[in-house]
Amino acid sequence: MSNVIATIALTIQYAIVILIIDLYSGKVPPLWITLAIFLVLVGVGFVVWDNERFSNRWMKLARSSVILGVAFLGWDALLGYFNGQPNPFRFRGGLLSIPLTLAVCPGFTMICVAGLLRALYRSRTKAD
Repeated sequence: MSNVIATIALTIQYAIVILIIDLYSGKVPPLWITLAIFLVLVGVGFVVWDNERFSNRWMKLARSSVILGVAFLGWDALLGYFNGQPNPFRFRGGLLSIPLTLAVCPGFTMICVAGLLRALYRSRTKAD
């Protein structure tokens, strides 16, 4: 049941991200891309959620992934600015510039928040 709760939390967060992309750009990625990314997130989530090394550190991991995402985006913006493109999403800085930033935050952040909710559920059910 805890994996179901984490998957539902991840689904809600992912739907919010897709909604923000739709509101910001006016178009949603194709369905196959959206589903492929979701399946990757859930697959990584299942592997990471059951790992004992992360079991009690979800809040710290979520905070760290947000900080890393901001740092990566700042670096992408700085590189874009120095190359004459003020918008980091339009600057083709390299293979891992924006994709790595988006994988860390919001990608791994969503997995961490879902893992936190899963851990909270598991701690409450063990207490009962």
